[in-house]
Amino acid sequence: MVRAWIRNSPMLAVRGRFTPFVASCPAKRTRRMPPTPMDHPLAAVADRLSHGLRRRIAGALPGALRRGELTLQYQPRIRLRDGARIASEALLRWHHTEHGEIPPTAFIPLAEGSDLIVAIGGWVLRQAAADARAWPHLGRVSVNISARQLPGGILAAQVAEALQSSGLPPERLELELTETLALPEDAATIAMLRGLRDQGIGLALDDFGTGYAGFGPLRRLPLSTVKLDRSLVAPLPGEPGDIALLRGIRDTARALGLRLVAEGVERPEQRDALAALEFEEGQGFLFGRPAPLPPLAPPAGNPTLAAACHHLESPSLAPALPA
Repeated sequence: MVRAWIRNSPMLAVRGRFTPFVASCPAKRTRRMPPTPMDHPLAAVADRLSHGLRRRIAGALPGALRRGELTLQYQPRIRLRDGARIASEALLRWHHTEHGEIPPTAFIPLAEGSDLIVAIGGWVLRQAAADARAWPHLGRVSVNISARQLPGGILAAQVAEALQSSGLPPERLELELTETLALPEDAATIAMLRGLRDQGIGLALDDFGTGYAGFGPLRRLPLSTVKLDRSLVAPLPGEPGDIALLRGIRDTARALGLRLVAEGVERPEQRDALAALEFEEGQGFLFGRPAPLPPLAPPAGNPTLAAACHHLESPSLAPALPA
């Protein structure tokens, strides 16, 4: 969830006291791609925050929900054969009233370390469903899911509430699980995910190709979509070996009846190579950066942030704040 929610964030150069942290983040080099702070593993990125800064950000997060400082931006997913926008990914942003834009790399790892991420995840589902209902051009809306939402039927209840409050058809909602996430192995969680799929809700495996899970999740989980990590797209048009690898992934996905989405498409030649390989969809700066919806009056029934945290009197952030 963390990697996905920060994807393509423009908030890598922020003002005030958060700037030194962002500038100091080391990067992992990817072939033909310049290093960026978001290439570093998020757990290590969070560790680079000073203890005092972690506490300030963590202390402000519950208030961010109540004050309406969290927002969603949407990045388009394009059908490669004709360029039509058929889906959008919801990406979380935080505009602090005092400090301005706080990068997702700074606050999402802290939220993931506490139960606050469950409230945030529930609000994201409700807001994304309401936005998709009010703005049909978004197409199918894709929402990143935290591992903390999976146990005990939390996710199923949050999805049901989001669909009921918004009136969004289930077929227009997709849930993203990251390959680097601790993917569910227990029968109860897999049965819950299968129940969501039976309703018509999409289930995507994000960042495929970055973790160590291999092809196992493609067979084990009731997936509808596989999102190829940008590191596999970056070399395109690439060498014969690059094409052969993508062709093998394509053939496996087809055999399993899965839709293929290529992430990180930034150049026309990458788009053309993916279209030639008959990938269904692409996502990346070539097609559009994450952007907020037009500033119109919210539709009736738009969920409030206060409702997302009414049951969190004082959420524990201890797991995210080691001494």
